[in-house]
Amino acid sequence: MRCKGIKPQVGLTLVELLVGIAVTVVLASVAMPAMSHIQHNARLRGAAQVLVSELRLAQSESFKRQRSVSLNFRLTDAGWCYGYSVAEACDCRVVGSCVMDGVEHVRHHDAFPGVQILPGVSGNRFSFQPLRGTVTAGNVTLTATHGTQLRVVVSGFGRIRICTPEGPGRYSGYPLC
Repeated sequence: MRCKGIKPQVGLTLVELLVGIAVTVVLASVAMPAMSHIQHNARLRGAAQVLVSELRLAQSESFKRQRSVSLNFRLTDAGWCYGYSVAEACDCRVVGSCVMDGVEHVRHHDAFPGVQILPGVSGNRFSFQPLRGTVTAGNVTLTATHGTQLRVVVSGFGRIRICTPEGPGRYSGYPLC
């Protein structure tokens, strides 16, 4: 028999509320490392794509100017940088060294925190030649903090592509090198 005037109780008990909070905390703690991994991969992919763009710009500037254009890498204890210009000795650590048409063409490690680069090219320099579009062949390996790697490969005929090395640092979604 129901009593008139008494409304049924609605809402959560303290125990139900605490269980809900505990489940939320456990799910968040599981998701955080995955989010960090996604962020590191995004920085790695961004650094590789920017490098490819810079290499293609240097290549097109070589054709446009009918002069050799070099993209030079500098590695230091503090990090890395690269820049390009018509000067063979472009040094990205020196302001105004890698300039064409009044615009400085330099990238620094601080734009991609947690990404390391290792050039695998003679003299740490890609040199684009306007005649026949040839270039110094080589590659640049980019590594994220957690070990995932991408490699930018430049063929002697000027083809520029991104691939991933075999092994535990493989980045899915890119072809194997």
